[in-house]
Amino acid sequence: MKNINLKIIIKTSVFLFIAIGCNNKKDEHLKYSSDKDKTFLNKDVKTENEEVIKDFEGNKYRIVNVGNQIWTEENLNTTYFNNGEKIPEAKTNEEWKKAGEEGKPAWCYYDNDPVNGKKHGKLYNWYVLKDSRGIAPKGWHIPSLDEFKLLINEFGGLETSGLQLKSKTSWDKSAMGENGNGTNNSSFNGFPGGYRDDEGRFSSSYYATINSDGYWWSKTNFINTTSSGEPNIIIGAEGEENKFAYPISLSSGSTHCLCNSPYRMASGFSLRFVKD
Repeated sequence: MKNINLKIIIKTSVFLFIAIGCNNKKDEHLKYSSDKDKTFLNKDVKTENEEVIKDFEGNKYRIVNVGNQIWTEENLNTTYFNNGEKIPEAKTNEEWKKAGEEGKPAWCYYDNDPVNGKKHGKLYNWYVLKDSRGIAPKGWHIPSLDEFKLLINEFGGLETSGLQLKSKTSWDKSAMGENGNGTNNSSFNGFPGGYRDDEGRFSSSYYATINSDGYWWSKTNFINTTSSGEPNIIIGAEGEENKFAYPISLSSGSTHCLCNSPYRMASGFSLRFVKD
């Protein structure tokens, strides 16, 4: 059974700061720009005939209808909270582990390589979701486990939805030589962004790797789910139940989508948004 590792909802308070003619350099990242591609819109806009949203930093994300929900089609890639304060980057195993132990937000590129961020976005620990400064644009939120389950059930349930949630490219072949790519019939476009565990490791013979596994945090933590009466099992973590949350995961060569195992909040997974 995989080591159990990390995610929460963060109610988003989105502040649009307009600073015209301001010469204070420390506030330059909050200035309003007349260039629509640099304005921190935090709302739906039309760009190149596609529906997109922008995060505080100005990164664009395509949005798609998935079943009865509206989702972002790409993994989050921001380094800012909604109030303009930076999310700390953890570049070393020690920095990543320390952030998790102290319950502080952190992000990283897979393997600390910015090249991986161009396609797969960044990995975030669950404390980013928990932070009151928020990361979701106005009108959007981090999905709950129940919202992920609606998505999964829309496309055949746990045993078969994985094939339809995975992207058509970028997935490695499985250990048995099976094609790892999906059909993306769902339009979710799940890329295999990999994973970082609570110790800071990106891969080993046991842990997930980029191009063969994808994980996405839900805002649901272990305590939330337990109080709702859903069965859960945590091995080797007695008294630490408040340090676990739920992601969904997809794997190369598998048609399954997994969502029933809690992971440590100090783990690093991808993030998506769903429309309010």
